[in-house]
Amino acid sequence: MEAKDLDVSIAGDTLLIKGEKRQETEQKDKNYHVTERAFALPDGVARDKITADLSKGVLTLTLPKTAEAQKPARKIDVKATG
Repeated sequence: MEAKDLDVSIAGDTLLIKGEKRQETEQKDKNYHVTERAFALPDGVARDKITADLSKGVLTLTLPKTAEAQKPARKIDVKATG
């Protein structure tokens, strides 16, 4: 596959990946296969900074966290009573 055969988009909280693989036979009949996958985006993803990279047939999607999601967890002390 090539980058031009892929479509990566976001609709609301869903990441949508579409791919079309074309194949031509010796009889010049055009065959193609379309695949579509959808994934729910988790909270804390910076939607405007998502990137996609296709290298050697492998699609890599990078979903960076928002500044709020990168904050470390806060420990809460547990007090024993009784």
